[in-house]
Amino acid sequence: MANIVKLYAKIGYNKERYEGFKTFVEEARRRIENLNVDGEKDKNFLKKMLQDKENEVSSYGQSPAPENSGSFKEWFNNKIKDKKFINNLKNYMRNPDDEKCFNELCSKDDNAVFKRIAATYTQNVSTILSNTSFNEIVKHLEKVKIIPQGSIRLSDSWFKKNQDLMKIINDQLGDSVDPYKKSLFVAQIMEKCIPQKKGEDMQETAFEKYVEKYVDLLENSKNLILTGAPGTGKTYLAKKIAMQMIGVSDERELKANERYAFVQFHPSYDYTDFVEGLRPSKEKEQKDVSFNLKNGIFKEFCKTALDNLQQNFIFIIDEINRGEISKIFGELFFSIDPSYRGIDGKVKTQYQNMIIDSDSFYDGFYVPENVYIIGTMNDIDRSVESFDFAMRRRFVWEEITAEQSAENMKLPEDTEGIMNSLNKAISKIEGLNSSYHIGAAYFLKLKKYNGDYAELWKYHLEPLLKEYLRGMPDEKTKLSNLEKAYNLQAPVDVSEEEK
Repeated sequence: MANIVKLYAKIGYNKERYEGFKTFVEEARRRIENLNVDGEKDKNFLKKMLQDKENEVSSYGQSPAPENSGSFKEWFNNKIKDKKFINNLKNYMRNPDDEKCFNELCSKDDNAVFKRIAATYTQNVSTILSNTSFNEIVKHLEKVKIIPQGSIRLSDSWFKKNQDLMKIINDQLGDSVDPYKKSLFVAQIMEKCIPQKKGEDMQETAFEKYVEKYVDLLENSKNLILTGAPGTGKTYLAKKIAMQMIGVSDERELKANERYAFVQFHPSYDYTDFVEGLRPSKEKEQKDVSFNLKNGIFKEFCKTALDNLQQNFIFIIDEINRGEISKIFGELFFSIDPSYRGIDGKVKTQYQNMIIDSDSFYDGFYVPENVYIIGTMNDIDRSVESFDFAMRRRFVWEEITAEQSAENMKLPEDTEGIMNSLNKAISKIEGLNSSYHIGAAYFLKLKKYNGDYAELWKYHLEPLLKEYLRGMPDEKTKLSNLEKAYNLQAPVDVSEEEK
């Protein structure tokens, strides 16, 4: 089997980055004990670490912190005024190899920014900040048999995977190679050994990095809801997030994996389906039907997660707002809160007195820390208004726009133009807004009709738009205008006609 030593001898490290990287890291370490965020020098240093492309920490193919000066300035100024953040930053600077300290530093922010801090303060992680790029490196090293298959779990956190790879590198290269060169060596693998992608491959990589943003968000928040207009691919995105976090390559593998579960809520769904409840059963030798306590899908899923605490478990709830949330979750409102995950969030369930001694949750039920929940919902569903506010606080909410769905689903430019024209016309109608836009998934149906836009309108779009317009004044004219916009024709000004 080839080894790290031979690969390092062949490709080395990026010499152009070495001096700048080493100088910046050494400067960063000198500031650990005396960091003063009120001082101009330390402020400038933090800005350089988090945003500057020239600090040599953000390596090959990496994106820095937000480049929009307005948004970054606002974000940065809020951060340095946040005492909790500054305390967590100082704590992490003193304990850079502690993943718990790193996670406390990240809080609920997109931790792509904070990976720069990790890459600055410890050389036990690499300068590859992108989870997607790092996974490509691991897959390549496994493929050429430089590291054993499965020695690094792709489903682990970015921090853990980096530590595992750097341990292999440190063990093989030893102390003869300084830590700065070892860290840059990983970026060199990306640059020298992995073919650069073009065309559709580049589009796929862009989407993977887009998914990675949500992976980071979910890792930090535990609970995520994807909202958006109909057809924006919320469920598709949720499954892609699950695939990346679990480490599988396609949906078939995902469905077969015990670390993944999918359920769709509906009005009749309840606590007994989700958590636990009495279910009728009859053994062959029994004459009468008896009722036995059975675990619901979520509790059973959590029991499996308890046996594999080092791995990610992803539970997707499609159309989460269509169920009666308080009836389904019951006392789990407390347990799913990110602040009360694990045994600290233990609660007594409604049937606690019937649970047998050998049950994992005999003393109370709790949601393991390695369980992540993704919900999806349409903004325009009537049931959105009744979505429990206590539950809202326990989730991070992210909107998927129609425009973003077109990019994610790689709509052809002309099709995207038609979608955008229709959506602009929808927004112009009083009482409608972006929540009523038509997402790209509807336009993927064109394949069924051999690209016939008229058929797509007749069988899919027109019925939906009629529902939108039901009960509005001058409904027919408005629908006609939407059809003209769909056909890229100038619509009639409805406001003028109504006069």
